[in-house]
Formats: sequence, C-alpha cells, structure tokens
Amino acid sequence: MKRILFITNDVIGDSAAGPGIRYRELGAALARKGHTVTVMGRSPSFQAPQPFVPAKLSAGNIIRHVSRNDCVVFRGGGPLTTLLLMLFARSKVLIADLYAFTQFEVPHMVARNIRERLTTEVRKRFHLFKFRLYGGFCSRFWVANDHQMHFLHGLVYGAGRAPESKSIAVVPFGFSSVPPVKRKEVLRGVVRGIDHGDYLLIWGGGVWDWLDPLTLVHAMRMVRDSDPRIKLYFLGTRSPSGYLPAQAERLTDAARRFGLLDATVFINASWVPYEDRIDYLLEADAGISLHHDSLETRYAFRTRNLDYLYCGLPMIHSDGDAWADIIRNNRIGLVVPPGDAQAVADAIIRMHRDRPMYDSMKRALGERGGQFTWDAIAERAIRSIEQRPSERAPSAFRAAAAVAYHYGMFCFSVVVVFGKALLRPRQG
Repeated sequence: MKRILFITNDVIGDSAAGPGIRYRELGAALARKGHTVTVMGRSPSFQAPQPFVPAKLSAGNIIRHVSRNDCVVFRGGGPLTTLLLMLFARSKVLIADLYAFTQFEVPHMVARNIRERLTTEVRKRFHLFKFRLYGGFCSRFWVANDHQMHFLHGLVYGAGRAPESKSIAVVPFGFSSVPPVKRKEVLRGVVRGIDHGDYLLIWGGGVWDWLDPLTLVHAMRMVRDSDPRIKLYFLGTRSPSGYLPAQAERLTDAARRFGLLDATVFINASWVPYEDRIDYLLEADAGISLHHDSLETRYAFRTRNLDYLYCGLPMIHSDGDAWADIIRNNRIGLVVPPGDAQAVADAIIRMHRDRPMYDSMKRALGERGGQFTWDAIAERAIRSIEQRPSERAPSAFRAAAAVAYHYGMFCFSVVVVFGKALLRPRQG
C-alpha cells in the first residue's frame, strides 16, 4: 500500500471548486482501497469525518508531509509551493496533475484594476517557467483527455526531451459510483419565479472568464419571447476561495439589463456546497455549458458535464472541445457553434419541445459513464503511481542549479512587468 499526498492551492472542504473536489474524491477512493492518503489545500473544513487526512497548505506542512509520503500529486501552486516541491519532493514519485491547463485560462482573466493586471501578468510568466521546471523534475503527468496528452508530448519534445521519457496517464475528473439521490426541494416552488411546471436549464459550475455565459443570456432573451416557462439557473458565481470573476458581474448586469434577472434567469451569488449540488441538478431538465473558440477550449475538460452525466441531464454544449465529441458521438445532447446566441436559443427550444429526441438522450445517458466513476479513475491513478520510473531523479546539485536559474529568470521578468507598469503614462 502507498502513502500518497495530494496538494492543491485551492480550497478543500464541504464547499470546493474543481481541484478541491478532485482531490477530495480521488483521496477518498484511494483510501478505500487501503492506501494512506493526505489531502492538502487551503482552508480545510469538513463537517463529516473523511477517509483521508486533511491538511492545511503551508510551507512547513509541505516539507513535513512530503518526507512522510511515497508519492506527491500536485495541481497548480504558486512560486513558493512549486519551489518547495522541486527541492524536497524530487526523490519521491512526483506527479504533475494537469487535468486543467491553467496557463490557457489566465490570459482570459479580466483585470479590473492595476493590482489584478500585475497579478495576471506575473501568473502568465510564472506558468512558462513552471512548465520548464516540470520538464526537468517530473517524469509523470496526469491529464484529463487525449487532447491534453498530445499537447504535452509536443511540449516535452519542444523542450529537447524524448516524449518516451515521460509517463503521461489519462486520469480525468469523475463522479460517484452511488446513484444520485434527491434529499430536498431547492428550486421548484422554493425560488420565487421557478415553478414545478417550468422547463429548467442549469449551468452547473462557476462562470469563469474563459467561459461564455453572456451568449446564453442573449439566447434566453430570445427563448423568453418564444416560451416564458423556460428558465435558467446558475449554480454559483463566487468561488469558495472568495474570488468573483469579472464574468459574473457582466452576467448579472446583462440579465438585469434585458429584464431577465429573477424572472427567466436566476443567479446564485454565492456557491452551492458540494454535497447539496445534486438536489439542484436533479430538479433540472437539461444542463448547459458554453465557451469561446480559443486555445483554452481546445485543451479543456469541462468538469461540470460529468455532473450532468451523473444526474442524467441531456446537455447543450459549445463545439470545439473534447466534450463536444463525446456528446455528439454518444447522442447525449446538442452541440452548438461558439458565440452563436440564435443557435443556442434554437437548441434550448428543440430540447424542450422534441420529446422523442429528449427521451432518447435520457436513455443514452443511462448507458454511459462507467469509466468516469471515481473508483474507476482511482484505478488509473494507482497504476500510474506504481509504474516504474522512466527517469532518475535529478541530483541535489542539478536540482539547486535548475531552480536557481529558472527562479532567477522569473524574478527578472517580474521586475520587468512592474517596471513597465510604473513607466506607463497615466491616462488623463
């Protein structure tokens, strides 16, 4: 049995977004199989006992827990977390979990003031240096789909290394093996304006700046004129970390400007706890996820769609990513062109009115998804962990030299960013 440490710079607990959910579920699945698991993240808070050990993310905890474990799986991490892992975990089984390619998300983040603009520019540069460090220190990677695997092979080759020297495993997001059960009413007859006879669409995750909820709002304005009993609910806008994307503010403003807010479009201004989300999803008729045509889309894996699959919700989804292919090939939803509000409106109305098509999608959903249970994904994870290493860990001297070089270059780039900001002429 292995001793496994998961590290994320996101919140872990009863309210969590993607990374926190991933490590909570993977950690629990691996612990059930007899492994000793620690999950480290920000603000750990669980009401119920967990089969793994929760730990708070800090420099001291990273050093202590790395020494106690055989394997370290990490996702994200700022300059300090990355530095500590490169130095103290180099002799461990060190796995970079790239199920979400953050470096493609950051350029889409909207900076609302100079502090956010500087933070975004620094993050862009750090992601470049971080990937170079990964190439030298990590021999194992997890990705969520084949698109990401192909990109990573190209990245390794471009860095002058043989792709065969790296072990890349497809370890996607998942859902519970236990069928979903509704515990309470949360929307119909509870939220004013959403009635039992309405046709209800749900947007199941955050409204991050690289997604496209605004096209959906425009589509709902058209839908309202065709059928006012079609409603839309956004499950959450402010993440558990407290971050509110600029997209959330734009979404609320647009819904209010079109006269849709709290009549046709309903927006949860906070975040639904992880265990409660099933009650919301089971009251919906269909799930929806829209995005732009971008590099982020090409290499994304929309985790919200797994909740739709788990709860048997046919989907409306933008074209251009791996999920569009899954939806088309398995006939479990409708795929629309990115940014086309009319096509989205037509798909919503068709999903509502074409009952034979809808019922066929529901049946197809019932036949899919076995490979996406957390237990099945945990099997993939442990095979990757137990695989013999393809590269030797770097020596202490080489590790220190590589870290010093890359962090020196990163610090220099940060000085350049701040220098440009200070020298930029003020407007007005």
